[in-house]
Amino acid sequence: EEMAALLPEQPADDATRDRERRKRVVPYNFRRPDRLSKEQVRSLYLLHDLYAHSLSSSLPLFLRTASEVNLISVEQQSYGDYMRGLADPTTIFSVALTNLKGVFVIELNTSIALPIVDRMLGGEGQVPKELRGATDLELNIIEGFLKIITDGYCEAWKPIVEFEAEIIGRETHPQ
Repeated sequence: EEMAALLPEQPADDATRDRERRKRVVPYNFRRPDRLSKEQVRSLYLLHDLYAHSLSSSLPLFLRTASEVNLISVEQQSYGDYMRGLADPTTIFSVALTNLKGVFVIELNTSIALPIVDRMLGGEGQVPKELRGATDLELNIIEGFLKIITDGYCEAWKPIVEFEAEIIGRETHPQ
């Protein structure tokens, strides 16, 4: 028994080493978005597809109207390309994640954001004739809507990693 205590620990078996290798965090280079494997993109697609189905059941209760959420695609692109492709005006919220480093953004096109505000204030959810940037009051109302979105997102990721989301910034002009 004393001899066993003096011996160095036995190396982990192959399965343990394999699990440790998969847990390793690898930095992501946002300037070269081709770093995700097809398997990783497929996993992200499946996770976000389940998230979309979850939103399809929670949003009608919140907005008090029929709504449907469908995932169209999961694509990789640089952040600069993403920003250049946004309409102006648009509504962008920066979201920080507790327990994780980094920030992500939620973008709501004005043609979606303003009808959500209209619906939440008792209207029919009509798209305004003139698209404009959301006012501070409208952005505050949209934050209530985004709470449903971010809570569902945290729940969708829960089997993989637990975190909480907090809105830390908002903007109506992406540039």
